[in-house]
Amino acid sequence: MTLEDLGVSAVEQLSPPRVYVHLALLFYVVGFLTRDELILRFQVLAGTIFYILYYYFIAPVPLWEAILGSVAIALANIYSSFIIIRERSTFGMSAEEVSLYQHFDTLRPGHFRRVMKHADWQHIKTDEILLKEGRPVEKLYFIRSGSVQLQRGGKVSTLGAGHFLGELAFLQNTPASATVTAGQGAEIISWDQSRLKKIMDRSPTISNAIVALFNKDLAIKLSVSWPEAGLVRQRSDQAPQAVENA
Repeated sequence: MTLEDLGVSAVEQLSPPRVYVHLALLFYVVGFLTRDELILRFQVLAGTIFYILYYYFIAPVPLWEAILGSVAIALANIYSSFIIIRERSTFGMSAEEVSLYQHFDTLRPGHFRRVMKHADWQHIKTDEILLKEGRPVEKLYFIRSGSVQLQRGGKVSTLGAGHFLGELAFLQNTPASATVTAGQGAEIISWDQSRLKKIMDRSPTISNAIVALFNKDLAIKLSVSWPEAGLVRQRSDQAPQAVENA
């Protein structure tokens, strides 16, 4: 084969429609070398489009069976890409949900949606007892707005919005360590304990994120409760009480 023949062969390979199959292969290879799943899917989608062009132009009559198969792969890829984008973004959330999500920052948006799907929203019209000291805890609560009153051992304290209630009982399967009363006008979000635990059992990622969220909330409660008690020197005694009252 002469150099001229090699040159002609190279031109043929790099001219449509043959070049399409090379571009398709290139996108596939680059995609499979990518660690990010969304980028991988975009690369594979681009490669699939070039395969469709190749099947359409390579023969006198388009290779419709191969084209239809590639189109099916492309549609499945587009659907999966949409799911990934939705899992990673707050796209489609209402303004209220986006605002609430700021308190659940250890969760991915998709995981947040999954958890909130099983949540109940309640506007407190009159003072209502949510937890009773020494009684089993059936629900996990989050204070969306307003405040609640904590009572334990004759002591009373107030907890404002942005905190969980009953998270220790939820994690340790113990009775409530304080009586909690939601004040009139408060907005409370609650989850059935058994249902939320099933979600966490099915997804270790969600479980780890929720536990991290609880730990973060407890740390904030402790950092605020010690100075309010005015007895910094008794920190070792107050820390357990502050956690239990949560």
